[in-house]
Amino acid sequence: MYTWVDTFIQNVVVLIMKKNDSIARYHEAKKTYGLYLSVAKKAFKEGDHNTAWLMLCSFMHKSIDSLQFGRGKKFIKECLRSYGSTSNCFTNHILDVTDIHLAKNTSLQKKYIPVAAILNMYSKKMHSYHNTYNDFGIKTHQKNKLKMIENVVEQYTSLYQDIHNPDSLIPMYLEVVQAPGLCHRKNIPLGDLIDLSKKVMQNKQRRKSDSTNEKTYWVNNPLLRRCSI
Repeated sequence: MYTWVDTFIQNVVVLIMKKNDSIARYHEAKKTYGLYLSVAKKAFKEGDHNTAWLMLCSFMHKSIDSLQFGRGKKFIKECLRSYGSTSNCFTNHILDVTDIHLAKNTSLQKKYIPVAAILNMYSKKMHSYHNTYNDFGIKTHQKNKLKMIENVVEQYTSLYQDIHNPDSLIPMYLEVVQAPGLCHRKNIPLGDLIDLSKKVMQNKQRRKSDSTNEKTYWVNNPLLRRCSI
C-alpha cells in the first residue's frame, strides 16, 4: 500500500516539474500545478477523499512547497483541517468516516471514498492506539468510538479489498515517471527532487515589453525592471 502511495505522490511531483522530457520553466510548472489543484478540489468536493489526500501530500512535498505557488494554500489548509495530519495520525478523517457511516449507514453505497492509506494504517495498527490515544490528547467521547472505528474500518477494508490487486490500479500507482536527467526504477531521492525544484526556480521568468520597439521578450530575473538586448 505505502509503496503505491509513494509512487503516486512522486509521479505527481515529477509531472509538475517537467515539460515533455525537459525541466519545466516556472510558469509551466505553475500551470501544471493549477491543473492538478483543480482535480484535487473537485475530488474533495465530490467525496473522493482518497484522490484529494494524495494530491494534498503531493502539494506539501518539500520540492513543490519550495516553489512557493500562491494558489492552493486555502485547499491545503482546508484538507489539513478535515483530515488531520501525521502529528495526530489523521484522526480527523477516521472519525469523520465513522460518523458518516453511523449517522446514515449508507456510506458504503453513497459516493464517499475514504483515504485508503489511512484506513490501511488503522486496520493494521488499531490495537496500538488503545495505549497511545492519551498521548494525542483525544477527548473521552472520541476514545469511546475506538471500537466503532474498528468495525467501520473492517467494513471498508472488506469493500475495497480489490485494491490489493495491482491489476485494479491505475498506472500512476505502479509506473514511475522519470524525471529529466534522472533514471530511477523506483523512488527518487529527496535531494534529487529538491535539486530539480531549484532548477525550475532558476527558469523563473516573466514577460515584459520593450517600450522602444514594442517587442515582447523574456527577462530572466523577475526583479529586473530594465534590460538591454
